[in-house]
Amino acid sequence: MGGKRKKRPKSLVLAGIAVLVVVGCIENAAGQSHHNYFPLSVGNSWTYKDANGMQETTFTIIDTKEINGHTYYKFDDYVSVCGFPGFEPNSPAEDSNTLFRYEPYSDRVLQYWPSIKEDRVRYDFSQDMWGEGGNQLTETGLSCMVPVGDFNDCCKFQFAMNLACGDFNEILAPGVGNIAFETTPTGGFELQSYTIVSEPYCGDPNHPYPVGDLNQDCRVEFADFAVMAGHWLEHVNLEPVVYIGFPPDGYEFCWLTLSVQLVAGAWDVDGSVVKVQFYANGAKWGSEASYEGNNSWVYVTAFDVGTYILTAEATDNEGATAVSAPVTITALPE
Repeated sequence: MGGKRKKRPKSLVLAGIAVLVVVGCIENAAGQSHHNYFPLSVGNSWTYKDANGMQETTFTIIDTKEINGHTYYKFDDYVSVCGFPGFEPNSPAEDSNTLFRYEPYSDRVLQYWPSIKEDRVRYDFSQDMWGEGGNQLTETGLSCMVPVGDFNDCCKFQFAMNLACGDFNEILAPGVGNIAFETTPTGGFELQSYTIVSEPYCGDPNHPYPVGDLNQDCRVEFADFAVMAGHWLEHVNLEPVVYIGFPPDGYEFCWLTLSVQLVAGAWDVDGSVVKVQFYANGAKWGSEASYEGNNSWVYVTAFDVGTYILTAEATDNEGATAVSAPVTITALPE
């Protein structure tokens, strides 16, 4: 599908094999996966109660947010630095430490701190020493029982707290996330119910696949690196990625509008995009789009009365092409 083979020096092939070996060692060092133990998808939800059954709190991932080129998953609330029962109130202006993301090519979950405008490591599954966030992976392979069910292969993180907060541990189960928060002297909270969205939240024009997400699971991780390295070793040129960002599907406008801006997002993980061409009803529409920076390509045009099915075709620096999903627009009479 648009791939083109090319020769590479033997020294580069050997270097690529060495990189794969190193990556494999890193991934297997801890035997844990941050994606399994801290699932991030919009719609995921967890409900907890305290030991006395008096207080109930629910955390839900409500959206994604882009900061400094990274995609974060936004919780409506999350446990405070002292653990339960003190929650951090939801503050849309500052995001109240409710933004999380996976660190690419590592087993770490990062938490964005708006007060310092930087990431801190919330969970590091690759080591059992104290992390920069004041936490440590202390136990793995645990069997755990909470009201929602029994879980195997759980892991425990201990957080370094001050005298006012006491001890604070988090228990995480594969495929679920946090199933218990242990605090002293309150006793903590346990998971009562949860919902895990099976499909990651991306892949449409408003939430495109992240750059580098080669297996299109909405994450940039070791699996994507393996795909890229595998193609690289097989001398295959990967196709570019392209989607139409504007107009949206179903867009309607008056045909007297003299200029309609067509916008496409396009990039290439193993090269560069050199051309983007729009099509309307299967026919080439005008000249090539202009590159405006930040993977954005723009073409300004006008339409007569009618309905049009638009697509965008991207071409990379080695001739591989890809076509976007179609969007339908309608130019209405006066």
